[in-house]
Amino acid sequence: MKSSNQVNNPNQHHHDENYEFTDSDRTNISGVVIRFITNALLLVLSGVFNITRALFHVSRGDYFPSIVVLTSGFVFIAMGFTFFNPADNLRKILITKGRDIEEVMKAITELASGFGRLTFFLMAMLIFEIITTTFLFQQ
Repeated sequence: MKSSNQVNNPNQHHHDENYEFTDSDRTNISGVVIRFITNALLLVLSGVFNITRALFHVSRGDYFPSIVVLTSGFVFIAMGFTFFNPADNLRKILITKGRDIEEVMKAITELASGFGRLTFFLMAMLIFEIITTTFLFQQ
């Protein structure tokens, strides 16, 4: 029987500070890190190519398409950077001892923050796309 100070409190979070993931867990985490970094790099590269394409449109005097492509380029880059910090926190699980839970919690915090920013960027991009599409139909 538990004493009164050992009763589980649902509002109290308890975790073993020295918890270590198993080798199988680490293999799975390694796969997630690789996917995060791969997707982050692909998004950043897509953004760079969109920005380059926008500059090409400007050089040809096509200013309206350049604004749309430039905006999407910056959104892609922002989306890419959303994945780098959590990937680094998860990578630290693989190379540190005794800090696995701490690094998982940091990764979750970074992901939550990053997805909040990502939601903002995607909503702004959608609004911008609706406005520009409406403008094109009115011409």
